[in-house]
Amino acid sequence: MPWIGAYDLFAASNAVGIMLRVVIQVVTLSVKSVLQRNGTSCS
Repeated sequence: MPWIGAYDLFAASNAVGIMLRVVIQVVTLSVKSVLQRNGTSCS
């Protein structure tokens, strides 16, 4: 039953993509807060 392996692979890559998106959001927010604390605004 190779389709089960393919589904597991898809679910794993989907979870990795979600985690990457969350990590990127957290990094962006922390960088923005650090820049605001330093008095430099990127916007």
